[in-house]
Amino acid sequence: PFAHAVQNLAQAAAHAFQRRPQEMLPLHRGVHAEKNALRLCRTLGIPKTVIHAQYTPFIPYENGSPERLAEFRRWNKSLYDQLIPTMEETGVKVLVENSAEANVGQWCYFMTGEELAAMVDEMHHPLFGAVWDTGHANLTQTKVTCADFVRALGSRLKCLHVHDNTGHWDEHACP
Repeated sequence: PFAHAVQNLAQAAAHAFQRRPQEMLPLHRGVHAEKNALRLCRTLGIPKTVIHAQYTPFIPYENGSPERLAEFRRWNKSLYDQLIPTMEETGVKVLVENSAEANVGQWCYFMTGEELAAMVDEMHHPLFGAVWDTGHANLTQTKVTCADFVRALGSRLKCLHVHDNTGHWDEHACP
């Protein structure tokens, strides 16, 4: 019945360790929930899931400062590293997604193909990759094209999340 209905799904979205800074629940609960999501994906035969990076109010973006981005990558690597045993147990891939300041405000996040590629490289695990969100890219204030960002990801890119918006907020409109 239900398992039969989802047998052809290629991916799921477990979303994030925590949703917003004001919801700062103990991170171990978020990690536990993501491990359960990976096990559910395995049970349903879903081979990959998106788990967004965890932004934090303690690491502001500061216009892509290399030091802040390195700190943000280390922070997220410490969270994703806790999922690796469950990823290996289940065989389910975890994909990290780009975002935009319109979604996360002044908090640090992966907003360019290069920033996302650096996170995937730092994880250096075959079950960890990237998903590129075209709508989020449209919200990023840059002259770099979405195609340039995708090229920067290269083989790290495992999925596209294709949607559109007016460039002001994350509308998830049809392209």
